[in-house]
Amino acid sequence: MAIEPPALSHAHPHYPLQEQTSLANPARARYSELAREKMWARIHLIPLLQAEEDRDQVRRHWANQEREKELLGGETKVYHTDR
Repeated sequence: MAIEPPALSHAHPHYPLQEQTSLANPARARYSELAREKMWARIHLIPLLQAEEDRDQVRRHWANQEREKELLGGETKVYHTDR
């Protein structure tokens, strides 16, 4: 014989709020689960997107260095002294 939770017309002290919500309104529980899944998907994609952006910046930096080398010659100095 399974024990059924009581009908939740008000807050029950023995059930966490999340369980109360899911028991009272399954549609809201499904929406919350989808929102949680979306949040974690974004959290796990952030490092991948950051790495892609970093690779793009490095590629642009190398292209700028090559363009600078073509325009200014092979040896460029930051300071115009012989020190």
